[in-house]
Amino acid sequence: MNLSKNQIIILSAVGLIILIFVLIFLGVLPGKKQNNSSSPTSFQQKIVAKISFWTYDENPQNFNSLIQSFKNQGIEITIRNFDSYESYNSALLQAMAVGQAPDIFMIPSTEIPVFANKINPLSTTQLPLVTLQNLFPQIVINDMVVKNNIYGLPLSIDTLALIYNRDLFNKAGIVSPPDNWVSFVDLVKKLTLKDENGEIVQAGTALGTTSNIHHATDILYALLLQAGSPITKNGQAVLTDNPSQMAFQFYLQFAKPTSTYYSWNANLPNSLDAFAQNKVAMIFDFQKSIAEITAKNNFINYGIAPLPQLSTSSPIWVVPARYSVFTVSRQSKNYSIAWNIIYTLTTNQNQADQYVTLTGKPPALSSLIQKYLNDPNLTVFAKQALYAKSWYGPNRTTLDQTFENALDALLNANQMEFINILNQTQSKITALINNIY
Repeated sequence: MNLSKNQIIILSAVGLIILIFVLIFLGVLPGKKQNNSSSPTSFQQKIVAKISFWTYDENPQNFNSLIQSFKNQGIEITIRNFDSYESYNSALLQAMAVGQAPDIFMIPSTEIPVFANKINPLSTTQLPLVTLQNLFPQIVINDMVVKNNIYGLPLSIDTLALIYNRDLFNKAGIVSPPDNWVSFVDLVKKLTLKDENGEIVQAGTALGTTSNIHHATDILYALLLQAGSPITKNGQAVLTDNPSQMAFQFYLQFAKPTSTYYSWNANLPNSLDAFAQNKVAMIFDFQKSIAEITAKNNFINYGIAPLPQLSTSSPIWVVPARYSVFTVSRQSKNYSIAWNIIYTLTTNQNQADQYVTLTGKPPALSSLIQKYLNDPNLTVFAKQALYAKSWYGPNRTTLDQTFENALDALLNANQMEFINILNQTQSKITALINNIY
């Protein structure tokens, strides 16, 4: 049979294709995975990158799913966790000093200004601002975006809330928690019980001191921000204006024996202990502290309510937040991979939701906030994340101590001393700010 030129070309091409498939099948040419006959799963993915990932106060197992998903892509992630932020921060700074910083590290959101020159941020051309706004609440945009650069992304956002004792409320005939400060002080008066000597036997709230109040300065920051104090402005602390003075006075009145609302003093137990012992009706704390309370008293009947506001009719509500973010070291040689890991961890709904499920922490991802709005354990914290606000402060430990010292000194100060103490504190805070910025 005589074949035409075109037929010869077609048959030759078909034969060549068949030959290639046979060679691939036999393993002569690449394209077929070579499995060990004794172990069909023994094929090893080639490692293309090794990523060091440092965290604090976390369980590394919470990231197992993330680690496995990237391992399948040839990326090996090694988690190193520290039990406390203090030890973590010390080790991190030492590692950075000798050029051995981890690729990915975790820091409190308020420490971004301190670590800014040690971070290799993500540009908003890589992650557009509109995308970030759709993914996270406004607080993340406000805190993390500086000059078109994104300095970190969170998995969880915790906020300050009112935690109240339902049994003490029921006993006093109180149906619901207060949603504004006027109602709050009225309930404090009703819930505070004293013996014949005027000693407090049941506190309406834990406010006014610092040594035995958990997160005392966060409560003060909330009052300052709600009162309209900027706390800092143009690199200067602002603490002597009327809104700031009113916030300080409001906080302190609960620890003054001459006050109508006297309900707390330095001789009482720590606020968390007192609450667990049914000795105080209302405290202010973060979601993270609830586990500590229930560990002290697993049978305590408590409720969670939003942080009271000056007025619930106000168009702007203010509640302080505490949260950590993941970011990439300037020393990392795997910038793109590291940011891809962070982006996947914090914005992939399955990954982020698994973290919430494992830890019980409130979510940061907007889609998960919507999901947990009706969760009895997280509803308040999820909702508050939508209007949460941060106040940047350099060296949070030193800053908190400075404010605590001021509160302690102000408690028994006369009017002239009051202003002098605020002026001195203002100068100290300004010096701290200028030392960082």
